[in-house]
Amino acid sequence: MRKPFKIVLGVLAMTCIMSTVGQAVHANNHTDTPFDFEVDYCAGTDQMVDKPRRKMDNTASYVKLTAKSDDAWPSFRGTNSSTNYTLGLDEETGSSSKLRAGNYRYISNSAYPKYKYTYLMLGSNDNRVRFIGRWSPDNISGRY
Repeated sequence: MRKPFKIVLGVLAMTCIMSTVGQAVHANNHTDTPFDFEVDYCAGTDQMVDKPRRKMDNTASYVKLTAKSDDAWPSFRGTNSSTNYTLGLDEETGSSSKLRAGNYRYISNSAYPKYKYTYLMLGSNDNRVRFIGRWSPDNISGRY
């Protein structure tokens, strides 16, 4: 009677273990957010910001410019508020060299755990540009 009980218990334990193998937990904020905005350097707006999003881990942030976009210099800023932030005056937590249209980049972003949120800033030296693409504060690729 004791041996069948151990066998049943062993089968149940293995079933529980096997049901969790291969299930990755993605608790980070990796969903892409689209953006589409124009910057007019002559009018004094040489940078544009997308609204802050929750930064949930220390993975790199992701930004992609579509082929229809102009080249940009992306950077990220950290803030503890999703509504009360100061354009460009918050601490820079990640930046990159020029990103060409049609390309993407993972950019190290040190906002987490110091800040709850991060936001994307795009800048250009051209007179009038249009930025089209998507970004996310975290990623699932494992890049840091």
